[in-house]
Amino acid sequence: MSTKEKIVDAAFGLFSQKGYLGTTTKKIALHAGVSEVTLFRHFGSKESIFEEVIQSKSFLPDLKNLIPKLENLSLKDTLLEIATENIKKLIMKKGAIKIFFSEVDRYPQKVKESHNNMCNALDNTLITFLKSKKELSNFSEEDLIIITKTIWYLIFGYFLDTVIIKNDDINLSNFRKMFSKKIDFLINGIK
Repeated sequence: MSTKEKIVDAAFGLFSQKGYLGTTTKKIALHAGVSEVTLFRHFGSKESIFEEVIQSKSFLPDLKNLIPKLENLSLKDTLLEIATENIKKLIMKKGAIKIFFSEVDRYPQKVKESHNNMCNALDNTLITFLKSKKELSNFSEEDLIIITKTIWYLIFGYFLDTVIIKNDDINLSNFRKMFSKKIDFLINGIK
């Protein structure tokens, strides 16, 4: 593992346990096994480390790797696979997500912008891919934005309700059955 990767992993672990506000660069350096000077040489600031954590630990790299495997699937199967992989990632990151929600209103503007940029990149990646699906080829850019946002809201809303609020576990088999019905509803609409 490179020094940069060690710093990012240490930072992610600490952000997940102590939050962004409760994590110091000194603690990150200590957990990464590097000096603070080395940490700042690679990143320059805690905000820059957070930005890298957001980029590398979010669902965005997973989505980019998943897309080529979805090319020949139907729209329904594509959305089901995206939802399943995304929910798995959310479950793995639940500690970080809980802390993020508890302190997000106190984050510096640069940290909020990093998160928003990652969300926009995630949206744009999915929108670009959905344009290639024949079932959506006649949809406008505005419609694809609405579809994309709806998909993310369905997944994240289910995660928030089940894992964060109710503190329950998610059974992936049950999730796939339930999300399959939601996709049918999204695709077919109200008749």
